[in-house]
Amino acid sequence: MRRILFFSIFILMMVNLDAFAQFVRVSGIVVDKESGTPLIAATLRFNTNRDEILGITNDKGLFSMELPCPGSYKLEITYLGFQKLTRDVQCHPGENNFGKLRLMEEAVVLKNTQILGKNMRVRQNADTTIYNADGYKVLAGASGEDLIAKMPGMV
Repeated sequence: MRRILFFSIFILMMVNLDAFAQFVRVSGIVVDKESGTPLIAATLRFNTNRDEILGITNDKGLFSMELPCPGSYKLEITYLGFQKLTRDVQCHPGENNFGKLRLMEEAVVLKNTQILGKNMRVRQNADTTIYNADGYKVLAGASGEDLIAKMPGMV
């Protein structure tokens, strides 16, 4: 009899604990503000004072995540080439759909661009090896012997 009583009290307690458990699901879509195209693999970060929950968007820009508890969160969305979006959000038990979250493009203007290239020193053309003399640095007024000494495979 005691076992049955203990077992029934245990079952009632487990049912009560499930009633207190609350799930919080957040969802939405992250898009480009100007074109409206979805942003694939944008990073989402939900911060509280003690927790940080991370997620990413799928190939359609959609996200759906479960948070540990309802409450106030700081939402940060980042994507390469776009400005970071930061919002304070209130998440309630159950479903929370944030709709379209729009990120603005971040343009970076370069001051100077310098393109450096090197001459090809050696080229193999079928059974012929062609050496480019401009690809080797020698002092002004140097002889051909000095140039050949710098070429690989030449003795």
